[in-house]
Amino acid sequence: MQLITSHLNTDFDSLASMIAVQKLYPDAVICPPGSMSRKVRDFMAKQGMPFASRILKPKKIPLDEITMMIVVDTRSRSRIGTFSALTGRSDVTVHVYDHHPQTPDDIPAEKF
Repeated sequence: MQLITSHLNTDFDSLASMIAVQKLYPDAVICPPGSMSRKVRDFMAKQGMPFASRILKPKKIPLDEITMMIVVDTRSRSRIGTFSALTGRSDVTVHVYDHHPQTPDDIPAEKF
């Protein structure tokens, strides 16, 4: 299973990034690592976004079935919640798409 995720408290740019990167990884599921920001939740509730049904909650993701994790809008391990358990696993390929500066908390990835 391929997973697309972003940072905790998902904002508009991380949501848009997850949706956009799914064009590169069409078989991947989108799952923010926790709740979305209030503004994003309100917007999605009011607009009835067609992609909203494709966004899963973390409890629906079996971590032991993840073979690839695509992280967008963050590169910090501490900002991806429970999905940080997937970092460093030899059986999980990690790709990161981010614009923030490097930190000591960077996620080890095969592709940046």
